[in-house]
Amino acid sequence: MLADLSRQRGARGEDGEELGALERAVRWLGGALGEMGRAREALDFLTTRGFDQVVGQGESVEIEALLDPLRTRLARSIRFTSHDGDLGQATLDERGRARLDFSATQAGVFEIKAQALTESGTGLGEVTGGAGRLMVVAEEPVMAIDLALLDTGLPEALLELQRGGVGLVFLALTPGVVREQARTALTAAGLGNAPILGLDAATAKLPTLGVDFRAVFARTLIRRMRATGVALVGLVTPDVATMASAQDRHMRVIDEAALADSTLLAQLAEAARAFHERCRLAPSELSFRLDEATATQTVSGNTCVVELDNGAARRAVLRAIDEARDEVLLSVYILEEGRFTDELSYALVDAARRGVKVRVLVDALFSRQDVLGVQNPIVAGLAAEPGLQILARNPILSLDSLDPLLLKERDHRKLLVVDGFRAFVSGRNAGDAYYTGFSEVPITDFTAHEHIPWLDAHVELLGPLTHEVAASFREAFIEAGGPDFELAPAPAPQGQAKARLVIHRGVGDANAMAAYEAILDSARDHVFILNDFPVVDTLAAAVRRAIARGVSVTLLTGSALTRRLDGSFFRGPLHREAFEYMTKNRLLPLLAAGLQIIEVVSPPDARVLARGGAVRPYVHAKLMSADGRVVSVGSANLDVTASYWEQEAIVVVEDEEVAQRLEAELEIWRSRGVRLDPEDETFAAEAPLRELASRLWPNSLYS
Repeated sequence: MLADLSRQRGARGEDGEELGALERAVRWLGGALGEMGRAREALDFLTTRGFDQVVGQGESVEIEALLDPLRTRLARSIRFTSHDGDLGQATLDERGRARLDFSATQAGVFEIKAQALTESGTGLGEVTGGAGRLMVVAEEPVMAIDLALLDTGLPEALLELQRGGVGLVFLALTPGVVREQARTALTAAGLGNAPILGLDAATAKLPTLGVDFRAVFARTLIRRMRATGVALVGLVTPDVATMASAQDRHMRVIDEAALADSTLLAQLAEAARAFHERCRLAPSELSFRLDEATATQTVSGNTCVVELDNGAARRAVLRAIDEARDEVLLSVYILEEGRFTDELSYALVDAARRGVKVRVLVDALFSRQDVLGVQNPIVAGLAAEPGLQILARNPILSLDSLDPLLLKERDHRKLLVVDGFRAFVSGRNAGDAYYTGFSEVPITDFTAHEHIPWLDAHVELLGPLTHEVAASFREAFIEAGGPDFELAPAPAPQGQAKARLVIHRGVGDANAMAAYEAILDSARDHVFILNDFPVVDTLAAAVRRAIARGVSVTLLTGSALTRRLDGSFFRGPLHREAFEYMTKNRLLPLLAAGLQIIEVVSPPDARVLARGGAVRPYVHAKLMSADGRVVSVGSANLDVTASYWEQEAIVVVEDEEVAQRLEAELEIWRSRGVRLDPEDETFAAEAPLRELASRLWPNSLYS
């Protein structure tokens, strides 16, 4: 259908304005779907949005309000106020949403109200649901309370702690909680001024597939607050899973009996002092945010090389395996037939026959191994080699074992560790598109999309951090049913770079998203993002906060179905064209907010005979760089799936030399790329297709 619609593009009447009948119908349908979507979004907002915020003093804050569809037609802006005065005015977007960014410099709890205004400034009444409360925290200790305690009654000791100077915040960990109902119950208990923290839009509408996400939500909310400088040092909850999840460093879970302890107030105050001392002693704001948001620490003494060139990446990976003497550990998401996998298989078999211990882990579903009887011949061939162990993680052995969680919680990591001292953490799967350079493939106007390389990235590590990469592989290998094995000792320092490994454990946490949010929130000058997936709401908000602070944020993205230089598509699957429209449509609000979106263009090459001499390829890299001082590379996209479902690994390098070298390369890609412009004729012509694809795309594929 979309392919047929795309062929209608350019069909115009004699005056150049008349659309074909089919495209006019699509545009009408897109408008109708848009109205339905705006009405549904307003209803979602009233039931799941409008929750409060808690941040450290001096943090950048985004407050928002969403109008009902009727007043959206009349209003032009929203004025935000608190008891302290006028906070500012924000223009409504086409969906009736207004967002205001400001610096929360004054400590206290503020009731924020939102009023709709016409173009002339006439008031149209207060926005239902308001903009919530904002708690700005200075040095005081803060304690979080699970709203589930309302079912049995809130302990009276909470009032005493609040009078003693402890800030109280309540966590709404179940989607569908209505803030005003919870507020009424807290007011009756004498705690009506306490903020209620809920879930962002993407999380609130996340199809949980029967999985209890409360523990993950609690951990995410708590870590986010701590990363902004809030000394959240205690949690009260009746839920055992939430209690276990919240047992992070320096975080105490308090039962109801302990609330009556006369020394608790002093203990919380001392924990808050220790928290702020760690903040003051942290080497940088970025390091502190990452420490708190991901519960990881930097490891010094590494050499880190970020590689965007597929051909160079292939040579580096194969050379490392060829030079192995003791051990090769390899984990991939996709293992598919092709020239690169032939070379990889040869290198692995050759290493095993030299006496090297080779262990390989693949994701069963996406490598098509042990899925309802399907077998991958490459896996079978490798498994037949003595000295080579290969396992498929999370197999689907029968229809009886098939459940939604098994389909969603996959191992998306791509890791290679050689002899315990060299490691690769990557976005690249085992396939030709990831390991073939643009100059290595002849491309004509009729070349198929599947034959054209993608832009991807990995980081190669030498030094002590490789030990953590190997340990993460061993953990996954054992979970997949493999025998335990002894790790090589941690290697001696091999360089000057500080780096940390951030592992996202599927439905156990949201570490990858938290790391990206920390990088965005600590940026002061510029950010580069290299990715081609829809951006989850939490990170979209972080992008907007950065832009509001004056940070230049550039997204280098690609085309899901490879384009020629003039924007026309190469021959390829319909679903990739639909994915391209959907992804671009979901980026439009960020484009309107000031995000620079550049569609990358491959380097000109004599082997590219397609129109223009270059291609606009798909971007498979998962990379973020900020201020010429920090780089993140790995397997985690910026979408909901990577944030909440799949297992991911990223390396965050805090080193100016590494970051500046990479950003110089990214500047070249930016200068050569095509900037997305809503006024561009070609881009504007695809608007109805983007709207239609976005409305019809199954959300379950991204949650």
